[in-house]
Amino acid sequence: MLYKRPISLDNENILHLDVQDKYFHAIRNGLKKIEGRLGKKKYLNLRPKDKICFMPTQLSLLSTRSLEEEKTTVICEVVKTIHYSSFREMFEKEGVAAILPEETSIDKGLAIYSQFYSKADEELYGVAAIFLKKI
Repeated sequence: MLYKRPISLDNENILHLDVQDKYFHAIRNGLKKIEGRLGKKKYLNLRPKDKICFMPTQLSLLSTRSLEEEKTTVICEVVKTIHYSSFREMFEKEGVAAILPEETSIDKGLAIYSQFYSKADEELYGVAAIFLKKI
């Protein structure tokens, strides 16, 4: 379900995450089922039924937003979170398409994630695979 900001769902705590536009649309269209992040506490502590509000990165960078831009958030419910030792392990166990719907190979998936996260951080934190259900 798409929501206009500000988001308030019965005073629930909602984690707000920025994602690149193409991944935002994949989440909104139900194609991206898993969000991969570094295995930091705020992601590993997510529990089933917790909520995440996704917005495109470009929108979050704007200081002023038009009414049209305000409609671009999507709320998902966490189904489960799994801690993996690496992005490779996450891709091998969950499949690339569930994480990066436009990609088919693990090597391409790893190349994409290496743009966001260093190998040192991946080794330090591991990876959180956050399973999503759009609501």
